[in-house]
Amino acid sequence: IALRKKIFLDVEYTLNYSKSINERLVYDNSTKDFSLDLSNDFKTSSLKHRPSLGMVYRSKKLRASLSAGVEQLGLTNEDQFTGYRFESNFTNFYSNLYLRYRINQAASIYFNYESQQNTPSISQLQPVENRTNPLNIIQGNPNLKPNLTHNFYFSFNNYNFKTKSGLYTYAGADFIQDKVTSISQTNTDLIRETSYTNVNG
Repeated sequence: IALRKKIFLDVEYTLNYSKSINERLVYDNSTKDFSLDLSNDFKTSSLKHRPSLGMVYRSKKLRASLSAGVEQLGLTNEDQFTGYRFESNFTNFYSNLYLRYRINQAASIYFNYESQQNTPSISQLQPVENRTNPLNIIQGNPNLKPNLTHNFYFSFNNYNFKTKSGLYTYAGADFIQDKVTSISQTNTDLIRETSYTNVNG
């Protein structure tokens, strides 16, 4: 949407609904009997809303854009064997800043910043013990938060088409907040118990 000659408004909205099945069937190796205690059959439904709003500026030398939005995600999980059900709701914010400045016909500089939150996986959220390996019991954590990734990018490009020579430099960095990672501890029976938590790094 053009607001002025060089300024534009960018509006987006995305709606997504999906279903998935996370099935784990475990049988006793000796008797071949089905083990209900070690098995599960989770059906997951996901509803995602993602509106965003941005501004774009364009001129001969400068191109700049700034956008931001919020993503609302609702997850519903139900075990078809036990009827156990839990829900998770997340509100994830994201933003993007892009700048390109043309110094002359041959040289330009670029800068980009992007932030995005990533939702934990279903297996990381499910508060159900996975005893497939009896020596390493894994259980999800429904209290996990989404991780927030900051990405920075800068580059300088100077290329002479007549001499077919030039210079290109690049620098970038990533920072992650509330990264989801696994944690383990060994109990008195020498069985490792693994779950998930958020850390910064």
